Amino acid sequence: MLLAQVIDKVDLIKKRPYLDQMSLPLAIRAAGLDWNILPEEQHYILGGRLRGEPLPEDKNIKMIHYRNMKVLKEVDMLRKAKGMLE
Repeated sequence: MLLAQVIDKVDLIKKRPYLDQMSLPLAIRAAGLDWNILPEEQHYILGGRLRGEPLPEDKNIKMIHYRNMKVLKEVDMLRKAKGMLE
């Protein structure tokens, strides 16, 4: 059984839509891998109170967080994201 499925069976409040974020570190560890935590100024969350705001040009952003493709389109990142997936 996948780790996300195991977590999904646990009675946790508000695990959705965060199930992927909850299971990813566990899956990385289960694969025998490690990760590097990015400094806060290198990642950007495209949601909450920042929804609809353009990406800041004064930061060296390495990662953006989003919920769906519509949010990526709002900041003109949809084409780039699709290209990366292909």
